[in-house]
Amino acid sequence: MAAAKTLLEEPPYAKRQKGVKLDTVGFFFLSLWLVCLQIVLDKGNDADWFGSTWICWLTFISCVGGICFLISQIKGKNPLTDLSVMKDRNFFFGTVIQVVLMGVMMASSTILPTMLQSMMGYTSFLSGISMVPRGAGCLVATLFSALFISKIGERKMVFWGLVILGFGGLAFGEINLQISLMNIGFPNFLFGVGMIMAMVPLIELSCRTLRNDQLTNASGVQNLLKNVGAAIGTSLVTTCISRFGQMHQNMMVGKLTELNPAFTERLQSYAMSFVSNTDMASATHMAKNVLYNQLLQQSTLWAYIDTFRLFAIASFLIAPLVLLMKRKNLV
Repeated sequence: MAAAKTLLEEPPYAKRQKGVKLDTVGFFFLSLWLVCLQIVLDKGNDADWFGSTWICWLTFISCVGGICFLISQIKGKNPLTDLSVMKDRNFFFGTVIQVVLMGVMMASSTILPTMLQSMMGYTSFLSGISMVPRGAGCLVATLFSALFISKIGERKMVFWGLVILGFGGLAFGEINLQISLMNIGFPNFLFGVGMIMAMVPLIELSCRTLRNDQLTNASGVQNLLKNVGAAIGTSLVTTCISRFGQMHQNMMVGKLTELNPAFTERLQSYAMSFVSNTDMASATHMAKNVLYNQLLQQSTLWAYIDTFRLFAIASFLIAPLVLLMKRKNLV
């Protein structure tokens, strides 16, 4: 910190300006929007989202706060942020891609350890170890980007990074309950490679066509939206797992019937294994409980699989947006 303070110096356009007044109205509406939005995202799934009255009210207040914030920034004399940077094509599409990327990155980092601990009995240490390949992928991608970005080009680097990220999501979509840490390692490695290959060049590419005096404001706007995207992504995947699990449970429970030979055979097999310790009626009841618990486990697994595949779809969908960004600086 001492070396940075001594050796680093802000450029003239980034230094603090004198006589600048704080946009208190804009700051109030920004706080109102983000605070209410964060509460909705944190508690929405537990409160059944819009089935809860207070969630509906907080969502309404958040929307009003967001709209008023936009109006105050567009029409205000001393706005908190200069939203005119969104007119720049590179910055707009670059920000959209980064918002989705942050949602995918934070959401995947949240649900993978949870899945390993809740469904496969991993300890916190082992679930943390499972994320090491992602860090290794980030390191490899950083070195690769530094060496070859001038030859490949930023747009191609970002595009292929998103494609690799999508294949990582598809690889996660092939998991089952018999996998080992090695099976988790390869998709995680792809996630790390794809994230860095896409994110690092994209930050520079999105701000390339902006003037120097716009960079500080643009960076603030972009980071704000990226944080919002991460919060939305984390909240959405929690809901997806819950709802997808219910959907798959409803689809599979129809197979647990005596008209299904596979169910009948497995039920009798489990019942015979319990009958040595209890009567036949109790053994059959215990066997049905075992089969139902397996159904819940499999439906939850499929919910995770569907969610990981959504990550792949999101990555593939935003990849073509890179082609809409300009290659070179404006003259």
